[in-house]
Amino acid sequence: MMKINPFNNSIDSGLRTLCILNELYPLGFDLETLIYLDYITIHSGDFDSNLTSLHPAVPYRTGEIFVRRTSIKQGLELYTSKGLIEVSYHSEGLIYSASENSSQFIEILQETYTIELNKRIKWMSEYIKGIEKNQLRNIIEAQAKTINNEFKIGLLK
Repeated sequence: MMKINPFNNSIDSGLRTLCILNELYPLGFDLETLIYLDYITIHSGDFDSNLTSLHPAVPYRTGEIFVRRTSIKQGLELYTSKGLIEVSYHSEGLIYSASENSSQFIEILQETYTIELNKRIKWMSEYIKGIEKNQLRNIIEAQAKTINNEFKIGLLK
């Protein structure tokens, strides 16, 4: 019997990525940048104390960046095959962007998770304005150290 995980699978990860690309349209991004943007979106409370993260604040959650690569890549392929994400080939690699059909698809999704996801994505789009890819990596690495130190201190109490 095949075990199916309802969270962070290709459908869930792809939907989050689709929503990110739709909000940031017409910009396109490579896989690595999309992984960073997804992480910032779902753990927005780590970056802004006025927000509640979309996903729980589990210890060592920055490790999710490495684990999610496969599910996000599969999600991009799935939503590309449905015409909701476009892929273009550039000298720096594959660049993904929202298609002209993505906003209509997202608008019909009215469940609480997608509504909350899109609120976090709107915040994230403002948060990353003017930030380059290597700066995103540095921000997440700094956040990882903070999270890991907080967890270690919590263990000592």
